[in-house]
Amino acid sequence: MAATAEGDPFEAGLFEERAVVDSEPGAVWEVLERGGDTAGAGTRAQVSKHSYCEQCEFFSEPPAVECHHEGTEIVEFPDVETVCVVDCPVVAERRAAGRE
Repeated sequence: MAATAEGDPFEAGLFEERAVVDSEPGAVWEVLERGGDTAGAGTRAQVSKHSYCEQCEFFSEPPAVECHHEGTEIVEFPDVETVCVVDCPVVAERRAAGRE
């Protein structure tokens, strides 16, 4: 006869409660798939590399591809024209001003 576990695993402290992060749909799953923590998932945006990053004072000089603004991260390049950024103040400013 096989041994059986007693009690409810949800009450046994096997799971950790986390705060929900406001983000784009699917962003939490992307973070989890990369093995990261969802606590700092932030606000993601896909924008034109030419009109945003290449014009920005925080963007690194070629051949490096980095954002030097504290708290902002370049996550990926879905194609040669588009960059996916997290917590970019330039994106937030343009959206707030209705220029996007």
